[in-house]
Amino acid sequence: MKGYNTSNGYMGYVEGKYILFASEQEYFEFMHYRGYIYVILELVLKDLMRT
Repeated sequence: MKGYNTSNGYMGYVEGKYILFASEQEYFEFMHYRGYIYVILELVLKDLMRT
């Protein structure tokens, strides 16, 4: 994870581009939950492929 502080918030790097977040903490929380979503999606897709 990477990013930098600005006068308007925190610019966090997400999938090849920077997105403005209210704070660095918000960026870290977004990335944390984003990781869970990818894991759940992968499990659901694997289950669908079996049927």
